[in-house]
Amino acid sequence: MYIFCNYIYDLIVSGIRMGDTIMKKLSRIVLCLALSFCSFSLFAQEKIVLKIGTIAPANSPWDVELKKLAAEWSKITNGTVSIQFQNITTLGGEKAAIQKMRSARPGQRAPLDGAVLSSIGLHESAPSAKVFTLSCPFLIRTQEELEEVIKNFGSSIEAEYKKAGLELLAWTNAGWIRFFTKDSYSDLAGLKRLKIACSGFDSPVLSNALKIAGFTIEDMKSEKVSQSLKSASGVNGIFSVPMLIYLDGNYKNINYALATRLCPVMAGLVLSSNSWSKIPSKYHAEMKAALQRTVARLNSELEVFDVQYTDLMKSKGVKQIELTQAQTEQWNQILTADMRRASNAYPDMFNLKLYDDIQKLLEKMR
Repeated sequence: MYIFCNYIYDLIVSGIRMGDTIMKKLSRIVLCLALSFCSFSLFAQEKIVLKIGTIAPANSPWDVELKKLAAEWSKITNGTVSIQFQNITTLGGEKAAIQKMRSARPGQRAPLDGAVLSSIGLHESAPSAKVFTLSCPFLIRTQEELEEVIKNFGSSIEAEYKKAGLELLAWTNAGWIRFFTKDSYSDLAGLKRLKIACSGFDSPVLSNALKIAGFTIEDMKSEKVSQSLKSASGVNGIFSVPMLIYLDGNYKNINYALATRLCPVMAGLVLSSNSWSKIPSKYHAEMKAALQRTVARLNSELEVFDVQYTDLMKSKGVKQIELTQAQTEQWNQILTADMRRASNAYPDMFNLKLYDDIQKLLEKMR
């Protein structure tokens, strides 16, 4: 480029010295072309670095697949787009990450371009989407059902994120919620009497909903859970997914695990609409296709890990509390009524019409 520009400069200077009118006109044309060429080259070389916060634990399936996605996006865009992942915990939690996706001043770039969020973060970033509806107990019971729900109702939920200036580019299941306790119980009322830790969330919405449902909930920081479980006066259990219970080592402090999956935990990749628009639109379709391949792999891997970590805990002596069909139906009725009460207290949490529509769809499938 340096040699080319010098050549153009010499040509222009020579033409001016010749004093030739045609040469002067030609030199102006050549100069314009040269400047255009230089500008185009600089534009073509511009790199887009996306700073994305993530809740994914190191070496977890989500962490591994996100790194693969970063490499794939770089390949699709010929190196134009790269991703820098940042741990959301170090950023101050999901609510702090959402705030960092917003510019402090007009025209100023936001500290974060996007984030991989859990149900809590997805709710906080676009409350009108009422994404917690998909995590109502016993509503969605299998991965196939979840995929069918997203296929039929996903676009209307994603539209709410657009209204909030965000792009929900991909979202799926991050695991299945179960209760893990030190003591056994014979019914739902017995479970509700046990002191259960609600940890790792920087929003009270889920904790408050569980309290309205009659659960005995104690809010605490994640790093306090293990010690509290060990203490005779501490909490008696925790709700989470099998993989996290095992990787955190909390399986050592519990004796029982509910065998029944209560609901999926949603997680998704959200990018600010402003950051998404900076990526040349010619890449968008292929980048989204890469995301869908990532989601498909995650769905398959998470199903395997759910069974694998459940079996590992069984081998360590954790007993499974199995529900009969009659008990499952009874729990379903009670927890559905609890959900509707929580919805009255927190209207922004659940979309009851969407709940009924999902129920009708899945009844046909079953």
